Amino acid sequence: MKLLLVSDTHTNSTFATTLKQQYRDVDYFIHCGDSELDSQEWNGWIRVQGNCDMPGMYQRMQILDLKSHRMLVTHGHLLYPLQLETLSQLAKQYDCDIVAFGHIHRFVHTECEGVTILNPGSYAYNRDGSEPSYMLVEIDADGKMHIARKERILQ
Repeated sequence: MKLLLVSDTHTNSTFATTLKQQYRDVDYFIHCGDSELDSQEWNGWIRVQGNCDMPGMYQRMQILDLKSHRMLVTHGHLLYPLQLETLSQLAKQYDCDIVAFGHIHRFVHTECEGVTILNPGSYAYNRDGSEPSYMLVEIDADGKMHIARKERILQ
């Protein structure tokens, strides 16, 4: 199973089509909030509400059953304090072993309290000086996850 995660695209309207064309074998395309785009531009994307999105346009959280894993997707701006422990506790509250979030504009792949925590960084600009990024997640037949950071090709 393959997943593509992106976040904080901030009005970039080409990413959805570009990434779907580039990754035709991906099972789930996931946006972790702050697209600032109208909902009609989302053909086949799972998305959540970010602090820069129009209020009420998307759900605040989504939960995905991924065979051997369960993933909670949120933007993270409503979690105070936004720390690894807070994200881990939220995931456990919904019986999830993975949480994907956005908001901080930094790539994160770590584990906290038995929960895998993922942030694809920002497709627009990362706040740590690194290149804009997104994430590919592959889950093999044994349930093992393989995480890859991908840099956005600037056009």
